[in-house]
Amino acid sequence: MSNGMITRLISASACAFALAAGALTAEAAVPQTVTHQGRLYDADNAPVNGTLKVKFALYAEPEAVQPIWSESHEITFEEGYFSANLGTITPFDKVFDGSVRYLGVTVGDDPEMTPRAPVQSVPYAMVAGDAVGDIHPTSVWVNGTIVIDGTGKWVGDPTGLVGPEGPQGPVGATGATGPQGPKGTTGATGATGPQGPKGDTGAMGPQGPKGDTGAMGPQGPKGDTGATGSQGPKGDTGATGPKGATGATGVVSITSLDASGMTVNGSSLAFAWAATPVSVTVAAGQRITGSAVAILGTSSGSATSVGFGLCYQSGAGPLVTFYPASYTSAASISARAPYAAAGTVSGLAAGTYNVGFCVRNVSATALNSNDAINGWVMVTN
Repeated sequence: MSNGMITRLISASACAFALAAGALTAEAAVPQTVTHQGRLYDADNAPVNGTLKVKFALYAEPEAVQPIWSESHEITFEEGYFSANLGTITPFDKVFDGSVRYLGVTVGDDPEMTPRAPVQSVPYAMVAGDAVGDIHPTSVWVNGTIVIDGTGKWVGDPTGLVGPEGPQGPVGATGATGPQGPKGTTGATGATGPQGPKGDTGAMGPQGPKGDTGAMGPQGPKGDTGATGSQGPKGDTGATGPKGATGATGVVSITSLDASGMTVNGSSLAFAWAATPVSVTVAAGQRITGSAVAILGTSSGSATSVGFGLCYQSGAGPLVTFYPASYTSAASISARAPYAAAGTVSGLAAGTYNVGFCVRNVSATALNSNDAINGWVMVTN
């Protein structure tokens, strides 16, 4: 976009740059990026469409020459609307220290927009200047020195924490003897005494019955693989199968798109037919190709931000623009004028589709002075 094409930017930061200086970690990490959203208009006060390079920069002063932080994004604008996640390319390292910062925005080759916007706080970020309520740190540091470790133990300078030890007081009077306590539990059994001498061997008893057969032992290791035998003779070649049928090629059908123009109401982001569509039937793997010229116009006023192209529709579903042309935008339509569209679409499921010239009229002014539409639609393999 050349210099002077951008006239104004309406924007807002979803988190209002509410980043605490130092970004201390509490029970949950503080996000280190900022979502910035807005809407961009061109020199004719129309919303911008397309992909542009946008540079965001932060300054310490409103008129500062050098930024203290910047990064650039490739942003796709839809009717002027956009959203950018700042801090994902260049981190906000010590940028926010409590001082006021000023945001500058540069679109394409244009100069940076003026005036720069001051970066404000969100309501809960104002409390960051003082701790209110319970805190949950993992440790406490003062001027670069740890004073309370991660276990809650004081590890800083002990000076002043405990006063000097005082003199020992006098011995108090002996108190009265208290009542006898309950009997204690029985103590543990003492160690086993030494083993006595071995007695005489008794007479051998009768032989017992035969025991059950024991379980089968584990399988032994696998033996070595034997040598490969000689290769057998080659079998006879089988008969050749029949030749398949030759597939269809070329053009399947051609249908005229000639029809009278219809009114296209405004204030809509959906596509609508600019003339009665035609019905075509496709098989799996076939494609639809078309070309048409429509005469579009208004009876009074101008319709801005109008998109037009070729669309297809399955049943009563939404109108879908052809690929890859998608659709073309016209900055302003007033008096009748011809507008051409062409494209092709493939990969459709087999079935019957409505095909025709379609228009998306975002403007509040209706296109109510449309004339005839001429063209054709072709189904090919």
